[in-house]
Amino acid sequence: MKVLLIDGEAIIVTYNELLLNDFFPDIETFSTTNDAIAKEKLHTEKFDLVIQDLNRKGISDGKDLADFIVSSKLNCPILFFSAMHLYVIFEVFPDFLDHNWFYLQKPSKPSSIIFQVSKILSLKPNINATKNHFQQARRF
Repeated sequence: MKVLLIDGEAIIVTYNELLLNDFFPDIETFSTTNDAIAKEKLHTEKFDLVIQDLNRKGISDGKDLADFIVSSKLNCPILFFSAMHLYVIFEVFPDFLDHNWFYLQKPSKPSSIIFQVSKILSLKPNINATKNHFQQARRF
């Protein structure tokens, strides 16, 4: 399974990539902060999930990429990861519920991200990674 991660902040992309690789060792991830690269990847490769921040350099970035996925008939679920409230998402995307789209509000706990990805892709997380990850996180 392949997941595309897009966010305007490199540290968030890197953290989410590490998180997914720890908990889902069978997932191949590709991450970027560049929409043009994301569109090229979506055009040339099949992804099972796109996780994207809605508001990267402007709200149009997330909407533009979602519209690209729909218009290209990629049939790929999108997990919007955004600081915006859900009602704003519904204003931007009045047809949000008509698509295979999901939403997590930033900041999100790692367990929420893992749960959503697990649910969307019907995968079970690596339980050993769960214990190790949260034990290491307590040290900070």
